[in-house]
Amino acid sequence: MLKLYDRFKDKLRNGVSPRLLTIERRISKLSYSRRCFEASAVKAYERFGIKVVPGVSVSCVVVDAKRWIVEPYWNASGYDVNYYFGLLEKALDENCVSFF
Repeated sequence: MLKLYDRFKDKLRNGVSPRLLTIERRISKLSYSRRCFEASAVKAYERFGIKVVPGVSVSCVVVDAKRWIVEPYWNASGYDVNYYFGLLEKALDENCVSFF
């Protein structure tokens, strides 16, 4: 499992197509009280003239996690490598726990 983790980490570090890192989430409301993926995704879609309504799924790539900047998957030209390292680490932790 660690070899697989290292291979994916190298791929992220060396660059992959941002489309491969697309995250899909269902939007439950249009107004969020805090900064989050969903709030940023609604704004990103609106920049392209796409109206998002509750219940619709959006697909974006995280470009800057500290500022919660996301881009719709079709427009993303980069990604926040540290954010995706974190997701990879979390997946490893969750899967290692299930083996013990």
